[in-house]
Amino acid sequence: MSLWKQIQQTDKKNCRMVGKNFELQNWSLLNTEEKKHLVLELVSFLSTRLEIKNAPKITYKQLASNNPGYYDGSRAEMSINHNSLNFGILTAVTVAHELRHHYQYEKTKDVSKVKWLSKLRILFFKNPVEARISYWLANPKSEPVEEWDLNFANYIRGETKTPNPNETLEDIVLGDELEEYKNQPIEEDAFRYEGIFMNQFFID
Repeated sequence: MSLWKQIQQTDKKNCRMVGKNFELQNWSLLNTEEKKHLVLELVSFLSTRLEIKNAPKITYKQLASNNPGYYDGSRAEMSINHNSLNFGILTAVTVAHELRHHYQYEKTKDVSKVKWLSKLRILFFKNPVEARISYWLANPKSEPVEEWDLNFANYIRGETKTPNPNETLEDIVLGDELEEYKNQPIEEDAFRYEGIFMNQFFID
């Protein structure tokens, strides 16, 4: 077995160990504070993998029953519907989705800052090569941060399903969101990340 394959299997095993905490047979045994503690551990676990330097603040609010949570970039804050804590997998998927938005928002800030500094360098020091290198360092994966930035400024809100403990994992994640909501660049990326998250954390 190749070293890369061993690393993949080890990481998958670690992810499943974390994911099992949110499955019904384990989640139902926890009190509210224990559930919140696991949420913090999940945020830390995912932040390490996403290379997020500063994790968002986590708050719990009484939101509409069809709103499991949301992310506020201006406050670097993830809000989770307090009632969603009754549903472990929904809570975990919400955390993954909103943390991805935090990643997107932080990445747009980093690149915007570099672009501004790069313009100054070109203007005053006439060094476009250094400017391009700085931009690459801020966005080494060449992610569509300009699209994300524009999308944050022109965000389309969607509708989500009321949590139901009898729903399948696919139903919980996909819900019945509006097509235009799901097709936004930041939501397409966040839902894609959910798919990766589901596979790693909840599928053997």
